[in-house]
Amino acid sequence: MGGYLENVTFTANASLIGGILQGNIKGNPNAPALLENVTIKQGSVLWGITLGKGVILEPGVTIKDNISLPVLEKPLAIDATGNSTSINTVFYGGISVSNKPFVRKTVQLLAEPVVIRGRVIAEPEHVGKKVDLFVYSPYWSSTASLDSKPLGYYIADNKANILVWDQKLPTLVAFKKGVYLDSVQEVDMFIGNFIATGGLSIVFGYRLEDGTVIMNTVPNTIDVTIQ
Repeated sequence: MGGYLENVTFTANASLIGGILQGNIKGNPNAPALLENVTIKQGSVLWGITLGKGVILEPGVTIKDNISLPVLEKPLAIDATGNSTSINTVFYGGISVSNKPFVRKTVQLLAEPVVIRGRVIAEPEHVGKKVDLFVYSPYWSSTASLDSKPLGYYIADNKANILVWDQKLPTLVAFKKGVYLDSVQEVDMFIGNFIATGGLSIVFGYRLEDGTVIMNTVPNTIDVTIQ
């Protein structure tokens, strides 16, 4: 395929042979798009892309990392009336401890730094809509199993405060408000060190303006035990 394309989003495992690309060129980092014999124009940004044979990069092209995240199967969608609805959105997410690969479940020491990241491949009708992103987790003591009743539920707000949450969807607090949902939406939830031992099962997602909430859910949470 030849021709000129600008601001392209590729589907999983897509490929393109020939042509000129410019602007934001996005693929799925978990299943990168393959480019061959194409020219990438100056100032373009590539993400979720594999560069094959014959690719020409003009000066000033930025290539972002293609970090693979574990898939979080069977996300949940609940409308404003509390009823479950069908959803085609795909969730990925994991935790990286001390710069190791991202995993869905881990045990770590309190002193070890972590990165917690999510990724949402939104269904087409949600792309471009204004949403609130949220993240919450139940908390267990360091001696308790994650299968037992948690001590409480906590949610992050947009000022990096951790608040007690009553588990009611109407009281979900956004940690990023008014985001226009991308086709491949990165959700950077936490970078740094935990401040206490214990257990977490991290849930994240987005809320549409009509009140519908889409999120990962048990048992497909990001689980960490901090010792």
